[in-house]
Amino acid sequence: HIKLLKVFFPERLNDEYWAMPKSLRARHAKLNEEVDNLLALRKEEQDAAAKRAMKEKKKLYTESVKNVAGKICKYGALKVYVPDTIEDIAAQAKALHQCLITGNYIQKVIDRSRILVFIRNGSTPVATAEIRPDGTLGQFYGDELKYSTDGEDSCLPEKSVKNALDKFLNEFDAKKLFAKKSRKAMRRSA
Repeated sequence: HIKLLKVFFPERLNDEYWAMPKSLRARHAKLNEEVDNLLALRKEEQDAAAKRAMKEKKKLYTESVKNVAGKICKYGALKVYVPDTIEDIAAQAKALHQCLITGNYIQKVIDRSRILVFIRNGSTPVATAEIRPDGTLGQFYGDELKYSTDGEDSCLPEKSVKNALDKFLNEFDAKKLFAKKSRKAMRRSA
């Protein structure tokens, strides 16, 4: 009882009604109810703040990739593109067991220090590439849970997937991927 008071309502420690109740069970039950209500309120506030932050992050991400969103390069059955939504990134991360969300790659795209490129076979995720502003390849992995029987890491994409990425990078060089629209172009699109 006293620990709950110290943590959640330290100002009540000087109040005899709370600190030395006549019926500890009744007062403790009331305190627990108030603590539960307080925690629920805090959670609602945190959830609302997280929703606002995610909404802002989605907006910033969409603005960051607007020059390349929708551009698709096909290589046989493979399609290579820059994802245009955070939901698409989350789905890719889940399917390929990648840290695209937890590794804060979305912020790296917003900051224009990276571009994510997805390679899919139809709608099935195959690989994700990280491209730096100078056009060099950062990380490039397929399903990160795949390992060969001898324990070697086998999440590296196959040669055809690498070729598909190379074709994409030749069609859309890094300067185009990272280019910001000029003020004149932004006025025309507004």
